Amino acid sequence: MNVRETIARVCNCILALAKHHVFINDTIIVYAVEHSQSYSVKELLKADVMAEIVMQAKAQLASSQ
Repeated sequence: MNVRETIARVCNCILALAKHHVFINDTIIVYAVEHSQSYSVKELLKADVMAEIVMQAKAQLASSQ
């Protein structure tokens, strides 16, 4: 994966978290990026994909606490 694609993936994950009014910190970003790996960077802009990634990241954060 190249640097540009990685930056776009992280950016799209942060955008998804913000759209779903999730408190953004380094941990939730890492979880969202991990769960986004099964999607292309472009797919991360779809509303249903955003919702899925946010839901998975929130669930992982809740289970780690």
